[in-house]
Amino acid sequence: MRTISVCSIILLLFLSACGSSAEKAARLTETPTVSPAIPSASTIEPSTPTIVPTLVVPAIVLSGHTERVTQLAWNPDGTLLASASDSPTDNAIRLWNPNGQLVHVLKGHTGSILSLAWSPNGKLLASGSSDQTVRLWSSNGKLAKVLNTGQGNVWAVTWSPDGTIFATGSIVGFLNPTVQLWKPDGTLIATMSTKYSGGKFYNLLWSPDGKLLLGGATDYAVWRVDGTEVAYLPGCEHCTPAWGAAWSPDGSKFAIGNENGDLEIYDRNGRLADAYQSNDDVNAIAWSPDGRFLAAGRDIWKPDGTRLTAISGRVNSVAWSAGGSYLAVAADQLITIVRAADGAHAAVLHGHVGTINRVAWSPAGLILASASDDETIRLWRLP
Repeated sequence: MRTISVCSIILLLFLSACGSSAEKAARLTETPTVSPAIPSASTIEPSTPTIVPTLVVPAIVLSGHTERVTQLAWNPDGTLLASASDSPTDNAIRLWNPNGQLVHVLKGHTGSILSLAWSPNGKLLASGSSDQTVRLWSSNGKLAKVLNTGQGNVWAVTWSPDGTIFATGSIVGFLNPTVQLWKPDGTLIATMSTKYSGGKFYNLLWSPDGKLLLGGATDYAVWRVDGTEVAYLPGCEHCTPAWGAAWSPDGSKFAIGNENGDLEIYDRNGRLADAYQSNDDVNAIAWSPDGRFLAAGRDIWKPDGTRLTAISGRVNSVAWSAGGSYLAVAADQLITIVRAADGAHAAVLHGHVGTINRVAWSPAGLILASASDDETIRLWRLP
């Protein structure tokens, strides 16, 4: 009896062990059901992109340029888009309607076209060129006036908010960039300058109230409408170029960013108010229309200095939609659409096969234009 009892116990233990092993094997062969992890706000790093590409955005391809496209400018009502190349072999400006149809080709410049700007009433388009001239074109494609600046490459053209003055920024070589103030009839009002440029670009921006003009490339200055200097921000011949610049929507301050990733905020009198540091170049800056966010290079900053999100790649251009709902960021060959409400990446726009140089939203709706080294422009229509 004792022998049978012991054998029975051994048999029971063996069967139990086999059953346990079989259950484990069955569990290992089942497909696991994984619930998606939803991190809380406290676990998301401020600089980590929130990628939720949910929007499907169709595009129209605009062809006609024979070199890379570097300039875009919508007229105030969004009925015309002007485009141009900085190549001397493609020096015609093209005007397109929002459906992508070519409306006019504006010929006359004999050098690269480096800047475009529509007057606030939409009647005149100003174009600056390496041929040292500024040309004013009517919206019907006719040449209205030619201004000979005599100051080298015209890298910047910008109209005052009331349209009574436009400013030009020109460079001969690398030193002493020249800023000129003009009336629309071609009368020269004043001539100013900063000291250094680097020779690659020049920024000119009117404050929203039209009372001040910010200009510079390495060093910067602020002038009144009569050309008198309000503030000077020093630089040097070999200082880091400061590509990015923008006024806040209320005109109380302006931001300047450089190739070292330095982002500095100044009050309208040129006093340093704040400074941030990016991990990449700050070559493009844009304040949201309500002033709540500052897009600077690959970062989006809140007023308290925290990052909302960040973009991968080298950023060449940033632009907020007219209502401020979306931010477009062009980095390398991609455009990321960021939703202002939560910083989510609502869409990533693929299509260009060359570096994207500029993005510009239509003032009349959610149509985004992009210009690229691939010699094309694309019009993206957000739903």
